Parts: sequence; structure tokens; C-alpha cells
Amino acid sequence: MQLTYRGALQSAALFALTLLAPGCRTLPGGAAARRLPTVEILIGGRMEGSGYIADAGGTVVTADHVVRQHTRGLEVLWDGKRLSATLVARDILHDLALLQLPVPEKPYPFIPTAQSTPATSARVVLHGSAQFDHDVRFHGWVARRKPVFRYFAKRQGFMECWLVNSFSPPGTSGGAWVDSRGRVVGVQSGFMNYRENSMSGVALVTSPAAIRELLASRTTPRRPRLGCGIEELWSQPKGFIARFPPGTEGLITIPIEEDGPTAAAGLTRESLIVAVNGKPVRFRPDLVAEVYRHEPGEELELTVLAPDTTEPVTRRVRLGTMP
Repeated sequence: MQLTYRGALQSAALFALTLLAPGCRTLPGGAAARRLPTVEILIGGRMEGSGYIADAGGTVVTADHVVRQHTRGLEVLWDGKRLSATLVARDILHDLALLQLPVPEKPYPFIPTAQSTPATSARVVLHGSAQFDHDVRFHGWVARRKPVFRYFAKRQGFMECWLVNSFSPPGTSGGAWVDSRGRVVGVQSGFMNYRENSMSGVALVTSPAAIRELLASRTTPRRPRLGCGIEELWSQPKGFIARFPPGTEGLITIPIEEDGPTAAAGLTRESLIVAVNGKPVRFRPDLVAEVYRHEPGEELELTVLAPDTTEPVTRRVRLGTMP
């Protein structure tokens, strides 16, 4: 990705803010400065992302989108060695994947997983490879500890994550976010865009709870698919908001997947969901969290209002399965 003049200025400004932030005038030392058992993921001999060794048996954690749909030609580059790897499990909702390295002659060094997400404003460090450069560190601090949900059309569903103030260029996907005690507090997944292909300086990070759950189960969970993205009504153009009664709140089904569960139930990209299973919804997590409390194949009852109308209607959506 090319860095524009404007992007370079933003990068410099973010670095300056990092140094001037309260309690952050010096870069953290300790575990953040040591060489940790981080790895690069190779697919067909090409470096595609980052990862780390999560236990003494050689389980590697990376981002699911790094290895998505690849079951052959997986290798891990670690400490100068190329090791074959096999895919063990995936979690699409949290953009996580587990790989297994060969049985070791002696235990692998590994990075332990933290019990919880750090507090807001806590300092964290991303260990990964950026633009094919090895062992690069990115310093940041927690922007939002509470989970958010981001829709990704390629995954046909939402991703649950938390946010870090830091740049995270291509190649860092799957890298370990580590606290000052040397514990993994998240896995790098993506970044917010303020324009297409332009980073805003906010990284999307998977929670340690999701990492621990996948490491414990070592199985791929089935995740429900709603078949659309969700945007809050107050984020839409004023002209569109004016087509609903004053004070209306809810969630717009944008974008909507062709032949997806939501489209099959008769909703369009202008449908406003005002309640799910009888519960009013105002914010994106209100609906998405309810979806993930159900299994694929189960039904949700949506209360829907169309533009230029005042009477809502009920639509039943049978949840699909994320691919």
C-alpha cells in the first residue's frame, strides 16, 4: 500500500500523540521490548501474515482471513526455520485460526494468553511483520475495551473486536498484541478506514477471551448468518432520515446480500429494523448480539418499518451459516 503525503502527516501526528499521551512519554520496556516467539505465515511459499506460538505443543494463532480457504501449502517461518503447518480450527466471528506445528523434540517457547482485555488507555504492543519486513513493533493504547461489531461482506457476517489506537499495515494481520507483562491481549485483524484503503489509525483486535476459547476447544464453531450489514439510522443522510416519523430509531439493513436470509424474508437496503424478538434496537450491538445468541437455522422475528410509512410490519428471518 502506498503512503500518501496526507497519510504520512497523519502517521507523524499519531506518533507524536503516542509520545505525548498521559503516562506514555517513554516507550514501554520489559516484555514488550524482548524477542517473543512470533512467526510469519507462508502460503505456497509467500508470506501472507503474522502469528505467534500459543502453547508448548506448537499451536500457532493467526487471523482467519490470512489462511482462509487454504488447507495446503501452509508453513510457518519461525526463528529462521520453515516449518510445515496444518490447519486445526477457525473462528470466523473473531477472525481467528489455529495451526499446528510438527511435534517438537523439546517444548516450543510460547506467549501466554491474558485473562481479559486491558483497560481503556492501557499501552499495548503489536508484534508482527509489516510489508515483508520481519519482527516489527507497533506501539498503541486501548481506544475502546467494550466489543464492537464490524460487517465484512467477504465473510458474509460480522466480526466481534475491540479497538486500539495504532497503525497496523498489511502483513501484521494475525500478529500478537502484547501487554507489558508479556501476555497476548489480542490478535490483529484489520483497521478502520476513513476512505477506501486509507487507514484511520484505529486497529481492530480480537479479544483474549475468544483466543482462549478456541485454544481450549480446537474445533470450528458454526456461526449464524443474518445476510446483511447493519447501520444505525442516525448515521444516514438527513434526507433519508426525514422519510421516517420524527424521533424514529433503528437499524438499516445495508448492505444486503442477494439470496441471503434477510433478502429472502423480504427486507431491502432501505428496511429499518426497530425491534428483534419484541425488543427495541437502536445500536448495532443490540441486534448483532441477539443474532449470535442463536444457532444457524433458528428464526428471528424482526419488526420492520419502510420509508414513508408509519406502521411497522413483522418479518421472520431464518438464520443461515457463515461460510
